Amino acid sequence: MEIPPSSSPPLLRAVLRHAGAPHVVLLTDSTLALSPAAFSSPDQPAYSLDNVYAITTSDTPEVLVHILTETEGKKKATLLQFAALSDADALPPQFADDGTLTFAVRDAAALKKFETTMRKAVADLNPRTSSVTWKVHVFVNPFSGKADGLRIWENVAKPMFAAAGWKPPEHGGGHTLNFGEESGAMIFSVTITTRPGHAEETARKLVLDGALSSEEDEEVILVAIGGDGLVHELVNGILKSPSFRPHRKLCLGIIPAGTGNALATTLNITSAEDGAFRIIKGSTRVPLNVSSVHVGKVGPDGPQWGNDSFPPVLMYSAIVVSWGLHAQIVKQSEILRLLGNRRFKLAALANIIFFHHYKGRLYLHNASQHEAPLSKENEEATATSFAPSSLAGQGPVVPFSSGREATGFSYFLATKMSSLEPGFRIAPYASPSSPDLDLILCPDVSRGDTVRMLGAATTGGGHPSLPFVKYVKARGFVFVPDTASAAARAEDGGILSLVAAKIGLGGRRAHDVCVDGEMLEVEDGNGVWVRVLEEGEQVFDVIS
Repeated sequence: MEIPPSSSPPLLRAVLRHAGAPHVVLLTDSTLALSPAAFSSPDQPAYSLDNVYAITTSDTPEVLVHILTETEGKKKATLLQFAALSDADALPPQFADDGTLTFAVRDAAALKKFETTMRKAVADLNPRTSSVTWKVHVFVNPFSGKADGLRIWENVAKPMFAAAGWKPPEHGGGHTLNFGEESGAMIFSVTITTRPGHAEETARKLVLDGALSSEEDEEVILVAIGGDGLVHELVNGILKSPSFRPHRKLCLGIIPAGTGNALATTLNITSAEDGAFRIIKGSTRVPLNVSSVHVGKVGPDGPQWGNDSFPPVLMYSAIVVSWGLHAQIVKQSEILRLLGNRRFKLAALANIIFFHHYKGRLYLHNASQHEAPLSKENEEATATSFAPSSLAGQGPVVPFSSGREATGFSYFLATKMSSLEPGFRIAPYASPSSPDLDLILCPDVSRGDTVRMLGAATTGGGHPSLPFVKYVKARGFVFVPDTASAAARAEDGGILSLVAAKIGLGGRRAHDVCVDGEMLEVEDGNGVWVRVLEEGEQVFDVIS
């Protein structure tokens, strides 16, 4: 990214040639400034050395500086090529399409001095704090989003990893090119998924084969090139394996190639290049706290809560659990997948037109409710912003509403992601590392107010301040759909709603539950338990 040049004394100053014109190269301990010689000044933009992810050389000779740059908010991989030629005016072509900028210098000795100084400056900014070796397993979903995963792997991630020195075992493995320092990164496997469930099956097999185990000086990195569904499969393939006993946490690296990319968006990973860059750097990671999902019978007196009373684990969730409107939007948007993010908007429109309240009973565990709007100056939720208030009660779970009658929800969603897609900030106070789930609830809310809530979520996330929105943090919850409430009746929605329900448009399927994009059907009389795993049960970090 371009930043103002450093005020530190220059480590190196040289005049090279680019496109037939002299350019000044000014290298400091934190920046690399490239500017036309005629306009050389401290005001010229510079590249931050923090964004250099590899330095490589060739026999030409040339020095290649691999750096992440940002133009108009889009991050991309850029190659700065410094070449020593017998005739500095006879420059090789500039490949603008692939982001390469070529500079030439007559003197190979000066080029070597530049390389040595550059490597040291970058290494000083990126000191290695350990000698841990990375065991990397790459998963690519070629069907997610706009079916762009395979292109992203071949044209973006794979070349960036190769530049950083990552090699498969058959080519010697190891990682020795990055800044000239010894470090470890070996790609052990690359899985291109061919069907739903393929990544989950492969992850389970890796566990059974011992491929995800690690020694004291090793760390397992799982690179996910796809959408949130791929993350869901990896999490479930590993956690459902009874033989999985990690020595240390597994680390997920996210390269967005899906439709919504909730986890990537929440972590502010804005492009595939940005994701690959963060993985290569790898130094910043946060816990990814996962929840277990259980389905079982619930009596009229409500559910039991506790390790001895939970039904068996059905699956695990890292992204979102939803029911009603949101679940129907996800389900019906599948047939529109090639439209990208627009598919969600079209499915949402159909469900708003054929609007319906989904009735059910909700019970909350260790919950607090957002009570007052936060000031614009303070976007972070404070401890006083969430208070037990009316949700306080006796026992491990308390009912969301008094009495035994089901509540009609126009919106019901629980997540640990602040955004489910770019521009849709549905849970502004959520965090993947929090011990809580954030529930966004609209009980007995009209069509117009539901649209108002969704509009606020797409324009900055101010909807928690709306009086009819209930924003709750909880360690877990149980909800029991009232599947009889989904029966289509002309008198409660008109003939259009009756027809829509018959053909499966606009929802009303109260037994449909969405878990990270995977749809479950809940039978009559059953409820769904969702609980955030305890700290000792969590096994994933995510590179942020």
